[in-house]
Amino acid sequence: MWGIWRELQRGTLESNVAPPMGLLEMVVSLALSWMLMDSVIMAVVFLTGVVAFGVSLSWTALLNALSIVGLAFLAFLGSGLVSAGLVRVFKNIGPFVQIFEFLVLFISGVFFPLSTLPRWLVIISDLIPLTHSANAVRRLLVDFPYSAVAGEVAWLLILIPLYWLASYALFRWAEKTARVMGYGGY
Repeated sequence: MWGIWRELQRGTLESNVAPPMGLLEMVVSLALSWMLMDSVIMAVVFLTGVVAFGVSLSWTALLNALSIVGLAFLAFLGSGLVSAGLVRVFKNIGPFVQIFEFLVLFISGVFFPLSTLPRWLVIISDLIPLTHSANAVRRLLVDFPYSAVAGEVAWLLILIPLYWLASYALFRWAEKTARVMGYGGY
């Protein structure tokens, strides 16, 4: 989302999506590059925390957790298409996205246990990949066996294609709307 918004601001979106690269390919490329940069930053912060707080981790636990992080990235790429499409139609959606991101963090159990939420909110949180990713990574990092997170992995494997299908449809709708309305530039 931020990559598309930045391209719109700079006035380079149209020239960057001219053939042979289309908007969808550009969005996925931008998302992958940002995820790679963010992953490096997250790794540095994580390793700093491990060293600073003397956390002991096994290589098995770390590698198992990384597989969950990989699945989470696939799901997040799908939801990123929604944001990129909405940027094409509405331009500056940054504040809305930040509020939405906070709500997702809030109801996915990142800040506090899901058991403190009302039951109806816990049901909604099951539809958010971050809920299952965070639960699985926490368990794996404290040396639970991979079989202990089989339910979380199953949820992720169900949500990934659903997120991709829904976000692709919304992205294509937004792209078509932007072209019809003449919202190609910033």
